[in-house]
Order: sequence, then structure tokens, then C-alpha cells
Amino acid sequence: MNLLLSLALLVAASIHFILLGEHAAESPALAAGFLAAGVGQFVLASLVAARPSGSTYRAVIVLNVFLGLLYVAHVAIGIPLPSGQGLELELSPREDVDIYGATTLITELAAVVLAYAGLFAPSRPQPAAE
Repeated sequence: MNLLLSLALLVAASIHFILLGEHAAESPALAAGFLAAGVGQFVLASLVAARPSGSTYRAVIVLNVFLGLLYVAHVAIGIPLPSGQGLELELSPREDVDIYGATTLITELAAVVLAYAGLFAPSRPQPAAE
């Protein structure tokens, strides 16, 4: 299960990294968000593979639910981004649903389900240190 969870996180992170340049052309704030999402998912994929724990699974759930909701909001109404004039925000244009967005959302939802399952999976006893 942890292998599938890591793979789902790596796919979502990779798509965020692939789309970084395209979104940087729209807004530096949007690019920063894509970079943060990709790095966060990559770090969590590494933690799940190397040292899975309840807190790691919870972090996967929180990050990916947040990113999924943000994507849905971006498609439905746009998201608030800096306007370039002080601290003012304006709604971005709505995002079109494409193969990248759909794949990212599906892998994020899969990561949530797998992380939730990881929280309730019976833990294996650790060998005693000698």
C-alpha cells in the first residue's frame, strides 16, 4: 500500500513540476503554489516510502484534500491571486479541465484514500534493537 501511495504522490508532484512554467507565465504566485505543492507531495512520497507514520499519513490527507479543493475552486470560480497593486487580490480566470488537471486530482484523491487506509492498517511489530 505504501508503494502505491508514494507512486500516487510522485505522479501528482511530477505534474505540478511539469506545469510550473506554464503557470509562471500566468502569475508568479500561482507558480510558487505549484512549486510548493510539488515539493510537498515529493517530500511526503519520500517519507511514506522511507518511514511511514500516522503523522505522515495525516499530512498526506491534509495536503491533498486542500490541493483538490483548491483545484475545484480554480475550475469553478477562479482563485484569489495578487493583482500586482499592493496587497490587493483578484480572482484568476477559471482553469479549464484538462488531462493534467484531471490526472492530478485523481492521484490526489487516490493518495487520500491510501493514506486513510494507512492510518487504520494494523501496525507491524518492529524488531528489537540489539
